[in-house]
Amino acid sequence: MTRPISIDELVKNDTPRFIKKRDRVSKPEAKLVVKPKKIESVVQSDQLTPEPTIITQNKKPIKTQFNFDWDQSDDTSRGYTPLLELDDFDDTLPPPSVHWSAKSLQEMSESDWRDLKDEFNIITKGTKIHPIRSWGESVLDKSIVNILETSKFADPTPVQRASIPIATHQQDIIGIAETGSGKTLAYVLPLLHYILSIEENYLKYEHIQEFNLNKPLGVILAPTRELANQITTELTRFCSALNLTSVSIIGGHSYEETISAIKDGVHIIVATPGRLVDSLERKIINLSKCYYVIFDEADRMIDMGFEKPLNTIYENLPEINEADRQTFKLDKRITMMFTATFSDSINTMTKKYLIKPVQLVIGQIGEKVDNINQEFEFIQTKYMDTKFEKLVQVINKHARRNKVYSIIVFANYIKTVEELSDSLAEKGYKNITIHGSKSQQARERSIDEFRNGRVRILVATDVAARGIDIANVSLVVNYQMTKRVDEYIHRIGRTGRAGTKGNSYTFIEDGDEPLFPDLRRFLKKNLPAFLVNRNQTIKD
Repeated sequence: MTRPISIDELVKNDTPRFIKKRDRVSKPEAKLVVKPKKIESVVQSDQLTPEPTIITQNKKPIKTQFNFDWDQSDDTSRGYTPLLELDDFDDTLPPPSVHWSAKSLQEMSESDWRDLKDEFNIITKGTKIHPIRSWGESVLDKSIVNILETSKFADPTPVQRASIPIATHQQDIIGIAETGSGKTLAYVLPLLHYILSIEENYLKYEHIQEFNLNKPLGVILAPTRELANQITTELTRFCSALNLTSVSIIGGHSYEETISAIKDGVHIIVATPGRLVDSLERKIINLSKCYYVIFDEADRMIDMGFEKPLNTIYENLPEINEADRQTFKLDKRITMMFTATFSDSINTMTKKYLIKPVQLVIGQIGEKVDNINQEFEFIQTKYMDTKFEKLVQVINKHARRNKVYSIIVFANYIKTVEELSDSLAEKGYKNITIHGSKSQQARERSIDEFRNGRVRILVATDVAARGIDIANVSLVVNYQMTKRVDEYIHRIGRTGRAGTKGNSYTFIEDGDEPLFPDLRRFLKKNLPAFLVNRNQTIKD
């Protein structure tokens, strides 16, 4: 039997050893076995075939060749035509993209419109819209555009960019937008445009006939007197320039005042639901020509128990007939509804009052207070007697940091508001109050004092949580926490308005614990200690 050749003996030979087929060989030796004839044929058939080398331990290379047993007819590259010739290759960079604001309307692509919507956090469902880029590019009546361009309204806000093209195309809207976002003009401007588009002879002659004097052409409903007054103030600025009339119908004003205000006719009514129903029942107001209805803060109306009055108002609205279709240039009644939350009640209202509405959201729900620094302090029951002193400390600290400041202190009950006001006055802090038990004149006077900076501290119930648009409120204090997170959002939304920075400070008690899960979901991150570890907070 032949002894196998060792590795040491094998590598001493410079020439590969060829072994007969019947001989036994080791695996290392077998790897070095090649057939000379095959090598020659490969070299002759393809001179481009590389000659691989094997480096041995003595560093002398052993040359060998690989044998590829194929026919050249199997070459799959034959007949290949390249898609791009080298001479045709253009290595220049593509031109830089042009921002949508630098393009004409004709140059705008669908991608540009998507970029615009993304830039302003505009989300729509139910229609495909192109937001307006400027007042001049909107379809608003030219007289309205002239007022806008010659006033402080330099550019539309996101909610205005989106809602105006929807409403001017006579589509219903249900929308949500952040506080201080310009929502009022978002529905006022389309309403004014609608009225100016009505047949001229009707506006000039028929509308001022005695039987039409108490018939408004549009109505805006608000949950509180304060919000109604704020809307009326904004609306009057345009109505005066456009030779139109708007009237506010709210509690605290006598019916005689309303009758006097509409004696020469009225185009738009701004009202609270209960007071408007009273005026309808007394025949002071007639809605038979009202084809345009707007709900502002519809969720708040439901919370305040206005669902029944709203149903009554809708029962008094007309169905459009052929004659009015021609005169008012409408195919259906137009309804715009703005709300902070899409509750079951709001969904019911939407199905009942709106026709194929477009859903509009500006930004993400919960982002509306990202510009507000929110602080919390948990007070155990046994330390409640120190709560007022802590409030004073918060006010002092804020006043030291801000030479000019305005503070709203919220409480849940009228009695607490009055007690806080008296206690702050004893400490030398001049303040005013606002709550539901005060007369309308007193409430308006308090807001005016606070808005003009004559008084720096306003102590209020939730009547001031919505509808009061006061610039530069630097701090909101929740002396008593709300029972619902959406009301908390509206409270702190009095500061940090229209993109400015704001601050809030909230006192939390043991009794507020049912609100913790919703508050945790709202805050999402940077949770205060009492939410991160409730038990540890109590022990501390």
